[in-house]
Formats: sequence, structure tokens, C-alpha cells
Amino acid sequence: MRWDAALSMAISRRARAGVRACVLLVLLLLGSDVARAQFDVDFNHDISRFPLTGRHRVARCESCHMGDQFLGTPRRCDVCHSGTSGRAETRASSDHIPVRVGCDTCHTTNRWEPARMDHGAVSDKCESCHIGNLAVAKPASHMPTSADCSQCHGTLSWVDTSFDHSGISDNCFSCHDNVTTAGKPQDHVPSSNECQLCHSTRRWVPATGFDHTGITTNCTSCHNGQTATGKKGRHVPSSNACESCHNTLAWAPAPYFDHDGQTAACFTCHNGSFDATGKKQGHIQSSNECDRCHSRQVWVPANTFDHTGIMNNCTSCHNGNQAETKGSKHIPSANTCESCHNTVAWMPAPGFDHAGQTATCFTCHNGALDATGKNQGHIQSSNDCQQCHTRTAWIPATSFDHTGIVNNCSSCHNGSQATGKGTKHIPSSNTCEQCHTPAGWMPATGFDHNGQTATCVTCHSGAYDATGKPQDHPPTSNACELCHSRMAWMPLIGFDHSGVSPGTCNTCHNGNQASGQPNGHFATTLSCDRCHTPAGWMPADFDHAGTAYPGDHRASLQCTDCHGGNSATVTWTSPAYKPSCAGCHANDYDAGEHDNRSVAQNQNCGGSGCHSVRDRSWD
Repeated sequence: MRWDAALSMAISRRARAGVRACVLLVLLLLGSDVARAQFDVDFNHDISRFPLTGRHRVARCESCHMGDQFLGTPRRCDVCHSGTSGRAETRASSDHIPVRVGCDTCHTTNRWEPARMDHGAVSDKCESCHIGNLAVAKPASHMPTSADCSQCHGTLSWVDTSFDHSGISDNCFSCHDNVTTAGKPQDHVPSSNECQLCHSTRRWVPATGFDHTGITTNCTSCHNGQTATGKKGRHVPSSNACESCHNTLAWAPAPYFDHDGQTAACFTCHNGSFDATGKKQGHIQSSNECDRCHSRQVWVPANTFDHTGIMNNCTSCHNGNQAETKGSKHIPSANTCESCHNTVAWMPAPGFDHAGQTATCFTCHNGALDATGKNQGHIQSSNDCQQCHTRTAWIPATSFDHTGIVNNCSSCHNGSQATGKGTKHIPSSNTCEQCHTPAGWMPATGFDHNGQTATCVTCHSGAYDATGKPQDHPPTSNACELCHSRMAWMPLIGFDHSGVSPGTCNTCHNGNQASGQPNGHFATTLSCDRCHTPAGWMPADFDHAGTAYPGDHRASLQCTDCHGGNSATVTWTSPAYKPSCAGCHANDYDAGEHDNRSVAQNQNCGGSGCHSVRDRSWD
């Protein structure tokens, strides 16, 4: 009914429009300006089957209703917008994507472009449309590839890609350069290494392949909890640098933690709450602090356990589970441990009483048990042990009787069976007895230096057992015999001081290498040779020329008259005038003899030109 009413109204309006057209024609013939008047037709399309939306609302009626045809006007986009309907319509461009759906599937009357393409039902390849002229093509910054788009992209979410990196092992930066695709993030560890040196395409994070070789410091510059994994929550509380305890070869356990100087109890860290190892399950039952038994330097064995007061029942702990027990090579015995051992010094067993033992030593000391046997280098002998050794003091074998042995020492003392010539022995092919005696082997008193033509340093060089130059010897490259004599080595009798550079006496004469300044010596820092000479050391004669002391004073003047306290420091009677003459003679100044001039004006008596101190004369 509404459509019929609308149609009748439209016909009525059509009739009125015809009348208006006739009037307009008359006015045009008359040349009236009224012909230019606009006549608007107001029709409500909302009640029709084609409500006007978007750009259709402002289109002129005749752009769609051609030939005065109102009913039956096509409603499909492609009928009007075909380019052949004769209407003044926007048509599909020649490079439009080939498509078999209605225009309004992608376009709207409000805004034709851009189109909203629903790719959900698209089965063709992307590049059949997205080639640049029909639809947006692959951007210039796209990573180089000939693969189909669908291998990485999806129509539901184009940006979130699923690229399969299998088989790609290097050259990541050729694509991941932050231009073509996402590259190294800003918080990445600073590095110029290739990605594959640390990362794997199968599992990119964490980077398990980083080579820390050569990195010894500054771990936290990367391992700060953001750039790379940082300190764990169970880490022992510490402000130390990582490398103080860890190394890159074997990070855990931390091999370098220095327990020296730690004052906190062990249980502060070793309590099971932190990564530090705690007390083991098989530990001896004890509530003692760890350091009562263990040492920070050598934790196992617990050699600081205080066994004081424990006199028996060793096996209650030393049962092989909680603590070590009797070894397999222990001498067969049913005795309790404390019969032979004590807690002060367990090994060797000091409590074993050899007195009264009637069995031969070899019964136990045969090498099969823990009791020490004859060593491999023992002198060849079938004698019973006790012929040379004693039970009270086994080593050295003091009961061996060398009496009557005056030669052929090396038959036993060859370094294998008995102690031989030491590596620092003076090179010699002489027999031992030429220098040594069995009664007093060291020092070798029999060496005769008379007739020796080699220099002393040939033997006395410090490389051999012969005494060499002591550490506090004056520095010199002279041969020993220039100062020493073979007959009487000390004191020196031949040192020639001529040629010794001035001012260098204390290089040797410093109290360590050679005699130094004696007690009671005049206190001075001057070099010895300012007063002494090697040719005549005493008496000393100091030359005052060039000092504040003006030279020849009275003959009766002694050093201590000016140098009080036996010191180089002068005791001035009038310090205000030092070092002028008035420093000592201000009290001798006679103002009446000096034209009323003051002491300060005449303090330099000798430099004034009035007095002379030469030849011990004042005038």
C-alpha cells in the first residue's frame, strides 16, 4: 500500500513537473530570468526498496532515473556502474581486481576507496591480485624471497607471520636489519657477532651458544636481568663482582669464592635456602657450628674437629658411613683405636708400644700393611732391621757403625741406597774422604784452598753448597781475592778505595754491607768524604769554605762552640740575623763605633768592606 501511495504521489508530482516545464519553456521564449530558477523535487527514497545512502543522497535524480523511468531502476551496483548504461556513474577501472562478487562486498556508498576486501574465501594465490596495478604489491622493503605469500602470512592476521626458518643457519642480518624485518632490539647485548654464534632458529631464546672465553670481568654489564639473565633469587647475598667467585668455563659451583676473612657463621649461607651447599644427609649428628670441625681452606676432611676429651669409642663415628673407618691395610688387630692412636696426632700411630715385641720388624713392616716397610732405595742388606735402627728412633739409622770405613763412600751413598752427593755439591771427581770424615761430615773441613788457581767465584757463586757472597755484601764485580785472603778471609785487608766516586761512601758503609757511621758521630747528612779521606780517615777536617762560616776564625774556636749538641745545626745566639756575622756577634756590636747605625744595618760585618776575617784578624 505504501508503494502504491508513493507511486501515485510520484505521478502527481510528475504531472506538476510537466506544467512547470511548460511554464519554463514560455519563460525561456520570453527571455525571462525566471528560466534560471531551480525547481527541486522532494522524494523520500527511504520508503522505497532503494534507500539512498552515502554519495547517492546528493546525486541528481536523472543521473539514475533515465528516460523518465522511475519504476524498475536497477538496484545492483554493476548494472549502473558498468560504463555502458548511459548513466553518469563511477565505473570500475580497467585495472580492477578480477572478482565475481557484488561491489558492496568491498565498497560502500560513503567512501568507495579504500575497499574492505574479505580474504576469508580467497583460494587463489595472493600475487594473482597483489601485483602493484590491481592491488598493493609486496613493498620494496620486503625481504627478498620467491616464496608464496601464504607461506608466511595469513588472511586473518597479515602482519603476524609464521616464517619457517628450518635450514637457515647463518646470515640472519640479510633480512633482520630493522628495515626489511625486525632486527636486533635496542636492549640487546652490545656485540658485532653474527646472530647464529649465540642463537638457534629452533629456539631463539635463550641464546645458548654465546662463547664467554676470554671474558673475565664486568659480567653485570650484560647479565643485569634485562639484557641477559641476572643473579638468581637463591643466590647468596653478596655485592661482589661475579668473577670474584665464578668463571666462564664452569659457572657452577662457584670455584673462586674466597672464604678467608669471612666472619659470619657458615650456616648464614649454607642453610639450604640459597644455592650454597648445605649439610649432607650422612653428616655426623651434631649441632656444632661448621667451623668447629671444618676449615675454610680445606673443607674435607674435617681436620679441625676437636677430639680433646674423646678417649675411646672411636667407632661410634668412624664406622665407614659418617666418618672414615679402619683401612684395609691396617695391621690385623682387635685392639681399640685408642690403644695405638691418639686424637692429637692420629698418624703415625704414636701409641703403639714396640717395647717387648719379640717378633721381627718384618712381620708388620713388610710393605703389605700400612706399617712402613723397607724402602726401595734401602742399602742392600739381609740384616735384621734392629742392627741399624732402633724402635725408639727409627730414622736416621743411628746405630750403623761407620768405624773403619775410610773410603769408597759412594758404594752406599750413591743417591739410591743412601744419601749421595747433593746437586749443589762443588763439581769434583775427588773421593768423599778427601774432604769429609765420618765423625763430622759437615762442614767439609778437609778442603785445602792452598794452591787453588781458579777464582773464588768458580765455587763460591751461590750455585753450589760452598758459601757464596752474602746478600749484604757491597755491590761489586771485583774478584774476591782483591779484598780477601784464603788464609784469613775476614777482615778485609786489600780493598783499594782509590777511584771510589766522591759522595758515595754510604753506598757500602751503611752499617749493613760495611761499617757505617759509629755511635756518637757528629749528626750530619753530609757525605763522609766532606770531612774524611780514604788515605787518612782520622782526624776529620771539614772545609767551611763556601758556607756561612767565613773561614779563618780564632785558632782556639772549637766545633762545639757553634754546633751545640754535636749537630750540624748551628746554635745561633741571635737567630734573627743568621747567617750573617751578627747571628753570633750581635752582642759584641758597639753602636758608638759605627756612626749610630743599627746592628741590622751592619749585620754582615765581613761583606760590608769594613772588617776582614782572613788570617784570623778582625781589622
